[in-house]
Amino acid sequence: MSVLSEKIDALSTVPEQWAVQIMKFQPKLLTQLNQLASKLTLTSDGFLEMSASNLNVISEIMEGLKSYMTTGEYKTIVQELDKQFVAQEARTMAYFNSTFGSAPVTSFASTLYNVQRLRMLETVIGDGLYPVLYTPIRDVLLDGIASGSSYSDLVDNLSRLSVGDADLEGRLARYTRVLVSDTLATTDRQFTQIIGDELGLEWFRYLGGLIKTTRCFCLERNGGYYHRREIELWGDNVGVGDCATKTGWQGRFRGTNSETIFSWVGGYNCQHSLIPISEASVPKADLILAIEKGYYKPDEATKKALGLSVGGGGVKVGITNNSGIDIDTKAINTHARLKAKEYGLKDGFDIDIVESDNVGGGVNFKRISPTVSKFENKIEIFTDGTLTKTQYNQIINHELRHVQQGQVGKMLMKRNSRGSWDIYWDGKKYMSASAYEKLTKRITNPRLSFKARAEAFKKYENLPWEKEAFDNDGRF
Repeated sequence: MSVLSEKIDALSTVPEQWAVQIMKFQPKLLTQLNQLASKLTLTSDGFLEMSASNLNVISEIMEGLKSYMTTGEYKTIVQELDKQFVAQEARTMAYFNSTFGSAPVTSFASTLYNVQRLRMLETVIGDGLYPVLYTPIRDVLLDGIASGSSYSDLVDNLSRLSVGDADLEGRLARYTRVLVSDTLATTDRQFTQIIGDELGLEWFRYLGGLIKTTRCFCLERNGGYYHRREIELWGDNVGVGDCATKTGWQGRFRGTNSETIFSWVGGYNCQHSLIPISEASVPKADLILAIEKGYYKPDEATKKALGLSVGGGGVKVGITNNSGIDIDTKAINTHARLKAKEYGLKDGFDIDIVESDNVGGGVNFKRISPTVSKFENKIEIFTDGTLTKTQYNQIINHELRHVQQGQVGKMLMKRNSRGSWDIYWDGKKYMSASAYEKLTKRITNPRLSFKARAEAFKKYENLPWEKEAFDNDGRF
């Protein structure tokens, strides 16, 4: 695993490991609470005695609880979390050293990281536990004694606070889970941003894992390449796209702006990062699009070094958006032109975007003589409005690969002596066109079981022309 992968993965694995350890610890916390609560005096019928002596015992119980939470197993869990914070700082420095040859860590960057780390520790093992755990437990004890509740009710209330119930987690897990995740992510991003600024980097990649709770804003940008200016505009709620809400986007931290966006990214519980990268590692399509939008302004020497030519030239692409969905067709056009040049396509082609629940792409056959057909110079993109920029690009890559196969004569359909059509791959007959059509229909046939459709798709993706496209251009 690369240093960058370790750095990104830690933003999710460290909070997950913390949550697992806390969930295991909470039943032991309840056992300790019950043991401490047993010091309270009860009436003969099992109710808490409404007495001054019982009220005084509360202080004794709380001192015992604080001692328990600052020693032993819980202290070990917190120490392991602290080690991971320190390790994350080292991972970030290793990324910059391996990628750029240096990691200029200023005293401010180092001190800020340490201050944030200590603040996190104070929250999970110091005075920060008062609102999370100590005060609620003290209130339960006080209310129970003041009302003379049954001891069994007190135990039930302590159980709900410490381990939770069917509807709610215990307070320690519930309140520290997101806190640990947000603090680690924010601290790491701030440290990363400061080093990136020192190196004068202006390009970033939006990276992180996708989880069940991944929101639209992150899903739309995950894996993408972005110029600093475009990211700053997101912070000011400009260019948010289909993910826009009245408050900016779902999950957005209040106070997010053109500066804090680099630290807060998607918002609460966001495990994504804006990783500073060299402009040399940015795909040409993204570089050109940023230039055309006025975000990126490289000098002529840099353009030449990066092999950039902006506007015009290359293969002509015609785009028709019949989907009724607001799509950045300019970005699609730029990517398609550059990918066509990479694939060596000689002729122009069209892209037709249509709305469909079955998202993906397609390219049809076109007869070039009475006995020969090939993939035509036109691709279709089927979207339901949820496709990300990366997914649009992957579909274009895949379908243009088929256009290339047709242009070079690698994949053709030929009429046989019976008047029907056969598919040829690399000059040899591979299968009949009717068998191919039957296979493709099985993939989307709603009358078939999921297993049958999955088996049909597996056969489909192993067809040599599809396998070549999938292997070279990825899946969408």
